[in-house]
Amino acid sequence: MITNNTNEKVYKIEKINYSKIPDFEIKKINYDYFEIISDRVIITKILINLKTDEDIKRLSLYLDKIGINNKLKEMNVRFDYFN
Repeated sequence: MITNNTNEKVYKIEKINYSKIPDFEIKKINYDYFEIISDRVIITKILINLKTDEDIKRLSLYLDKIGINNKLKEMNVRFDYFN
């Protein structure tokens, strides 16, 4: 917020790169099962209709965009969304 000489409040909008914000946690449940804990992912999954391969690919692209795929690779997890 910036105030000028007339006591008016001027708000500046800043662009935020949300992909840099780790808004998820990946929890290992057992040997081959991991849980992604994230409100953002849950809301996006609800908004995307997961009835077709295209929809699953769309969710996969979203997960890649927010960094989940990279985190899984760092954890040496092999994954396939289509199985």
